[in-house]
Amino acid sequence: MSERDWYEILGVSPDATHEEIRAAYRRLARRYHPDSAEGGGDPKQFQLVQEAWEVLSDPDRRAAYDQKRRLQRLRRGRRRSMVGARPAVTMPVRYTLVMSPHEAARGGTVEVPVPYLWRCPVCLGSGLVAFEPCSDCDGGGTVKYTAVFTVHVPAGVRHNEILHFRADEPVPAEIMLRVALRGSGGRGYY
Repeated sequence: MSERDWYEILGVSPDATHEEIRAAYRRLARRYHPDSAEGGGDPKQFQLVQEAWEVLSDPDRRAAYDQKRRLQRLRRGRRRSMVGARPAVTMPVRYTLVMSPHEAARGGTVEVPVPYLWRCPVCLGSGLVAFEPCSDCDGGGTVKYTAVFTVHVPAGVRHNEILHFRADEPVPAEIMLRVALRGSGGRGYY
């Protein structure tokens, strides 16, 4: 946060009442005031306490500060979760692969679409643009994309055989294909 945490400076919680904030301010002002404290006080700390009081004692300034504080924490939390992040596939992708008996005997390759979530390119994962929810990701910070994987189906696969594939690029994915031979009740991709 670019600003100081005024609640922390006064030693109160963000949901403190006006009376609790005033009591904390008075106690700290007496402790740090250069004229009234023993040993000359602490002018820098007194100035911070004074600034915190000016913001938190005024209902309008406090509301504006609280809103800004919430938005900054939301942004920081989303950025932190995106640092070093990779696109995420949340669950194994399951498909039924319909093949003719001839194709199954030969084997070959098939392209499999895999949906995944990634950081929104407009708001960079914060969910906000100019303090408003991002219209591209609806404020969620992520956008759904589809990666297409080419997987090799071995020769001689049988009806209802399950093939497992793992991939790291372009996104981490686990793909499970159930082979359905035409004429054996297969329905296609699901």
